[in-house]
Amino acid sequence: MTSPQKFRKKPLKIEAIQFTGSNAQEIWDAFGAAGIYGPTEKNPDSLILTTVHGDEAPARAGDWVIPDGRQGTFYPCKPDIFAATYEPDEAHTDLRIDPPVGSLLREYHRRLTHFTHCLPELHQARRDQMCGELIGLRGAVGVALGEEVKGGGADQAAGELYARWRTSGEAAEATCSCDLCSGRHPEGSAA
Repeated sequence: MTSPQKFRKKPLKIEAIQFTGSNAQEIWDAFGAAGIYGPTEKNPDSLILTTVHGDEAPARAGDWVIPDGRQGTFYPCKPDIFAATYEPDEAHTDLRIDPPVGSLLREYHRRLTHFTHCLPELHQARRDQMCGELIGLRGAVGVALGEEVKGGGADQAAGELYARWRTSGEAAEATCSCDLCSGRHPEGSAA
């Protein structure tokens, strides 16, 4: 007699939006209107989704709307099942950063890349000054995120956000492009 074998479900990346009861337009904008309609007079608290089988399934507030592979087909997923089945794909999560925080991150990154490239050629006083500027900018990012300086919360929050932001395409655009960092400055002549 053959005994059962153990199998693990392969990792699968999906896109999904949680229906709040009032964000139908956001879902249509993301996935298109084909296969999704409502709320209706009969179903004022639901979106009606066309499934891959041609049936209709309601998505109520709190449910996740997930494309089902074929154009215009979706399925709803209850929040508890969604939480047990899926986790955010951190590498592909869009960072939604307020413009002031984004400006601080770009400036922090620009100065950090400059400091890294120029470190061997800097006088100790200039190194200390640049370190102080970097610490201040990192703290400003954390404070802008609503964290407190006391206890290190601001620094920790800024460090975590910067680590995620650094892998985004925006980080490459924020790298310092001065003559020294871009290799156009003659070696040994930096102040």
